[in-house]
Amino acid sequence: MIQYMQKLACIFLPIFLFCCGLFIPQQKAAITALNSKNTLQPNDKLQVNYYSSNLFDKNQNTFWTEGNKDHRGSFTVAFDKNIKIDEIVILNGGSGKFFNRNNRVKEFMISTHGNSHKTVFLKIEDSQKAVSISFQNILFGNKFTISIISVYKGSHENNTSMREITFKYKKQKIQITNEHRN
Repeated sequence: MIQYMQKLACIFLPIFLFCCGLFIPQQKAAITALNSKNTLQPNDKLQVNYYSSNLFDKNQNTFWTEGNKDHRGSFTVAFDKNIKIDEIVILNGGSGKFFNRNNRVKEFMISTHGNSHKTVFLKIEDSQKAVSISFQNILFGNKFTISIISVYKGSHENNTSMREITFKYKKQKIQITNEHRN
């Protein structure tokens, strides 16, 4: 009888939690396009690239660096399906000694495209650690643009870098696959 009750609990508990809004299944999405109009050109001598795909490669030693003179770089990421976002985690700046050398993002906005167009304006603290920012307005869609509004000035270089971005919904990380390398 106990085994029967355990089996029932395994079946009906997730259904109950889902219906009550207490269980949110993890979202999964694949990047179908990743574009930046103002990425710093690769440094062939150092064998380094600054592509926006570095933001989703799960490698904290690679980074995207904008190459725009007014530091208002942006990139657009498109997914194979719609996702919901209410939190973003950003690993800002370059890695190691490059953190203070390069500019870091201070204020930025995230916009959705299409019929449910929304924009959220956010500010991030200047930290080498990952910073999580939650927001009230849920963003829903399959295409998002992140645009830099202002920066923390770097000590040497006059371009802006970010290492990693993670999207979340209801505190759960959205599992993103990325096959893009530009």
